[in-house]
Amino acid sequence: MITHELTPSRRRLLRDGVLDAIIDQNPRQEALRAIEVLGRHFQRAEPAGPETEHTPFDIFIRENCPALDFR
Repeated sequence: MITHELTPSRRRLLRDGVLDAIIDQNPRQEALRAIEVLGRHFQRAEPAGPETEHTPFDIFIRENCPALDFR
């Protein structure tokens, strides 16, 4: 089973083997990207390359799941 957003409870499920993977994105960065896209759409921001519309993500499995809660 694969889910999204690395939360403390999902981290435990991943470590316990209930989940196989977690796809995690940075919500703050997602919001900033959305504002940038809207700004360009309404010509309120400078045009940028297509790479700025990509929101990076991390995939966590048991072997690379961080031990500390960083959120």
